[in-house]
Amino acid sequence: MYRGMVTIQIGGLTNGETVILERYLDSNWSGALETPYDLRTLRLRITDGQVATIGGATNLNVPGDLNPIGGAITARLNCYSPLLDPLLGPAQWWVLSSPSGRFLPVVLPDSVSAEPFSQRLDGYVRCSGTNVPGAVVVALNPLADMTFTAACLATWTGYFALPLPPGTYVLVAAKPGFVTDMAYMPTVTLPPGVILTNTLDLLPATRTLSGKLVDAADTNATLPAISMMANSLTDRFAPAWTDTNGNFTVAVTADAWQLEPAAEDIARHGFLFGDSEAQRVFLTTTGNVSGIVLKARRANALIYGRASNQTNGPLAGLRFHINGMVQGEEFDPDYAADDNGDFAVAIIGGSDNWWNFMADPVLNPGMSNQVLSGFLFNVSLLSGEARRQDVRALFATNRIAGTVRDVSGAAVPAVGVIGWASLGGTTYYGSGFMTDFNGNYAMNVAGSPWMLQIYCGDLLRAGYNCAPAKTVVLPPTNPVVNFTVFPLGRPGLSDARRLSPSDFAFELHGEPFTWYEIQYSTDLTNWNFLTTIQPQWDGPVYVNTTVTDPSAQTGRRFYRAVLSPMLPMRTLGR
Repeated sequence: MYRGMVTIQIGGLTNGETVILERYLDSNWSGALETPYDLRTLRLRITDGQVATIGGATNLNVPGDLNPIGGAITARLNCYSPLLDPLLGPAQWWVLSSPSGRFLPVVLPDSVSAEPFSQRLDGYVRCSGTNVPGAVVVALNPLADMTFTAACLATWTGYFALPLPPGTYVLVAAKPGFVTDMAYMPTVTLPPGVILTNTLDLLPATRTLSGKLVDAADTNATLPAISMMANSLTDRFAPAWTDTNGNFTVAVTADAWQLEPAAEDIARHGFLFGDSEAQRVFLTTTGNVSGIVLKARRANALIYGRASNQTNGPLAGLRFHINGMVQGEEFDPDYAADDNGDFAVAIIGGSDNWWNFMADPVLNPGMSNQVLSGFLFNVSLLSGEARRQDVRALFATNRIAGTVRDVSGAAVPAVGVIGWASLGGTTYYGSGFMTDFNGNYAMNVAGSPWMLQIYCGDLLRAGYNCAPAKTVVLPPTNPVVNFTVFPLGRPGLSDARRLSPSDFAFELHGEPFTWYEIQYSTDLTNWNFLTTIQPQWDGPVYVNTTVTDPSAQTGRRFYRAVLSPMLPMRTLGR
């Protein structure tokens, strides 16, 4: 897959003229544009002399004319965070046309070459024993939140070849008209210099979901050539694209399905998609479902800036993660900086909104030896507001490593570890990325001291309580910091320490925004009330977890946490 910027230059226009720019995938490997068969993956309206702005800042996600000369358009398409943007394999066709018919369509080919890796995954895509031509084959990274690594298009014989760096991948095949059973997609470890062959099976579709993707504020305004993803509650997947009028038909099976457009695609039109829409369920158990209307929200606020390293060089392609809530509606789009390090994060402002903004460590493995500043947590923006927030990187000079295990000693894989430190009055963040299959993590850092935290959301999804942060003072060089986590539903107590002759403190493992009662005893039989505590979730950080007993002097004293309706929990002795 290509990751970078695509620059489009168009001349010979009249001042202020509007053009249509489309991209097609040569789905049948014919070597010619055949619009009835080839898949339209992009459709944009671009007007000479116009760019999309919010609050006086340019929304760089929406391609517009960056050329000040009348009658000529220079537009840039950010492909640093592609979903199924330019694939390895056949040609893609760029088609420039005039909505008024002033000139004949112009067609130009484009293609992406594979990196010269000495190892690859290859094989065939089949359905019911028959090879399937033109399926997309994607390699996902299971230790990086199933992010895309590379993708290719199977040939007309169903054969695919995907050169990759050594690593562990989940191979997924998909094609409109077929269904993918994600439970049966292989996980493959690819050693250096090896070719591994796999057969990927698709399921025949027996039902359809059809409808339209529209602007929530104007349902007559539609979003064309948008990648649509149907996911079933039984872990099946089916793809489709909207047509020029925003209509879609997804071929599926009898199941319960949820629909969502690709965030990167709708961002190019200035839109976001809310979780309440994505969580709607459509039942095809008794037949096809039609007349679906999916509503995307137009962005009206912007966080923008430049991402740079310590020598002021650009952090090209740095990917950001945004999550927020607007009047009870949750959003979590992704964005990326361009090759100059410039970025624009389009969100929704107004009343009753909050947003978290950070460089997603899972999506930026190349940043593993650097720490970053400029993150925002729980910020609110007005409608029409543009807020500048630059991001800066420093090279790491030390390393913290350790494990995440549960109370039985079992490894906890695929949870993120984040750290932060105040360096020169600026807060910098580092990441251990996702723990590996053995629960190991490693984080490169700079300066001291550092606070380390496991992502609360990752632990909750894995069935564990959130864990308190740990403070790490450097030196020593390369310290080891291990975490122990407790099963969800029964809080735990840890990190016991004496603060003074009468003060004793410890940490609570639990769920955010849940009230716990802390009790103490001297004989493990009679329990007394000490205090109540409600942990919080502040951005990625689990806070308000410290319990202090100011009357702990001499003699044995035991503690436990109780969650209504007064279930006894793990006991901590002193």
